[in-house]
Amino acid sequence: MNTPLITIIVPVYGVEKYLNKCVDSILNQTYSNIEVILIDDESPDRCPEICDEYAANDNRVKVIHQKNAGQSAARNAGLDIAKGEYISFVDSDDYVDPSFLEKMFRRICDDNSDLVVCEYDVVDDSGNVIQNKAYLKHDIVISEEKFWELESTTHYMFCAALWNKLFKVSTWKRLRLKVGKYAEDSFAMTRYIAGMKKISIIKEPLYDYFQRDNSLVHSFSLKNLDAVEARLERCKYFYKKGYKEYIKGDLFYCINLMYTAYGTLDFKDTHVTERYSALRRECKRFYWLSFELVEFNMKWVRCSLYCLSDASYYWFIYRFRSIKKLLIRVRRIIG
Repeated sequence: MNTPLITIIVPVYGVEKYLNKCVDSILNQTYSNIEVILIDDESPDRCPEICDEYAANDNRVKVIHQKNAGQSAARNAGLDIAKGEYISFVDSDDYVDPSFLEKMFRRICDDNSDLVVCEYDVVDDSGNVIQNKAYLKHDIVISEEKFWELESTTHYMFCAALWNKLFKVSTWKRLRLKVGKYAEDSFAMTRYIAGMKKISIIKEPLYDYFQRDNSLVHSFSLKNLDAVEARLERCKYFYKKGYKEYIKGDLFYCINLMYTAYGTLDFKDTHVTERYSALRRECKRFYWLSFELVEFNMKWVRCSLYCLSDASYYWFIYRFRSIKKLLIRVRRIIG
């Protein structure tokens, strides 16, 4: 079998505890013709030294030390020097199955696909699987439109994340990640999937996604609204492509985040108010653009209520969740 060079890009920041396990899992792949680019984003711990140690001991490893600019800038720096015919991204606190690259490469070749995606497991600090994200019963090959359908009916990270995929380098020739944005994967996703004819999906979970309790996904700030902006960009793409039925799922995701923003952020800050208001106007616009596809289910009712009045929506959901929690407690007490 032909074994072209595969580049693995790993942005590194504040992961001294996890970095060795991550890099070792990449270097110990059954597919050995690899180039590993470690981008030290001015990490404040021993990560810079650990990266240099790997480069000194294995000529497949390259290290970039850059001033702190965030994960997007780090990935872009890796893309700028990548020599591989194929590219994969691994986050520095995650790790991969020893056959990750071999199975992904074999699948993209056998199917002559533009992209291959694998399922993944969510793991804890001890490596125990806390969530198995496998949704498929067998491997599949799908079109771009079917990919969006799958994304809208399963779960967010399976499709949106960069890290459980193998790309042809041509995907990234003119494409780079938005710097300074949270949810940069979501911003890139719409652009890198656009126009793909064949996408292969492997049912086997070959990637272990480590979920830290102190990670950004467990907190909320103004940065989280970047995820709303990214999803609204996708809604715009769906509208242009005629995929209106997929707008609803992204719109509901946006409104859930906007609900959290309404109850969390400080609206005395003018910048917060302006950003929130602009995004809410966009949510309302896409609500009306997809209104002809109305379905009388709870999700659509909630979208409608939010677009009519965010204050009423927040009051309703807050009370509903409070009552639900109370009923759960009562049930536990009475057995």
